[in-house]
Amino acid sequence: MLLGLRRPVPLGRLPVTPASAFARIVAMKGRSWRLVCFDLDGTLVPGTSVSQNLADRLGHGALLAELERRYAAQEVTNAIVADRQAEQFAGRDRREMTTHLESIPRIGGIQATLARLRSTGIDSLLCTVTWRFAAECFQQWYGFAAVSGTEIEEGPDGRFTGKVARHFNKYDRRDFVVEYCRRRNIDLSTCIAVGDSHSDAPMFGAVVFSVALNASDDTKAVASVSINSRTVIDIFSAIPGL
Repeated sequence: MLLGLRRPVPLGRLPVTPASAFARIVAMKGRSWRLVCFDLDGTLVPGTSVSQNLADRLGHGALLAELERRYAAQEVTNAIVADRQAEQFAGRDRREMTTHLESIPRIGGIQATLARLRSTGIDSLLCTVTWRFAAECFQQWYGFAAVSGTEIEEGPDGRFTGKVARHFNKYDRRDFVVEYCRRRNIDLSTCIAVGDSHSDAPMFGAVVFSVALNASDDTKAVASVSINSRTVIDIFSAIPGL
């Protein structure tokens, strides 16, 4: 595991001079954490994404790869990617998608990490902008308290219509975390976010502590700490008081 400490960059606030990373960690040693918010694509699913994995299996991998390249470069929005892929899903259903997702690559230690968090009374959220039906698979497999994501339209027969029922972007993800906390009287100063890409930045900005896990340089720049590891359980060594 490689661990890097960086000075967090406040998002959506007036410019201030933040304390050093070391000073922030010392101040958080006694904090009682209540929530950890995990990204999916690139974080819990390394080296690929839910959309790319499904596209490869369904025969439109090249189309999706180009869309994902443009999304990573911030040339297109998540809505455009979702609209194009939803068309390819027409006539399919959740059962088929679940079968395809069962073999998707996953970072090590997910089960152990969530079990350890539950044992200390800490909720885990799966906060993603990809397909909600995929996030729900991970919820069933690992026991996340709640999940987010883009919703696909389903017909009366349970088959996908080829249209998006609800788009979900990086700001919706941040709002999902904020609303979850509001309903459960959880202070955002007791929340942690774990992610790897530019789309995680708004979520990082909403919570008090963030971990860039196997992340891009721009994501590391806005995170409290950065880690390179093959197992998500290594976040415990990077988060003060956890």
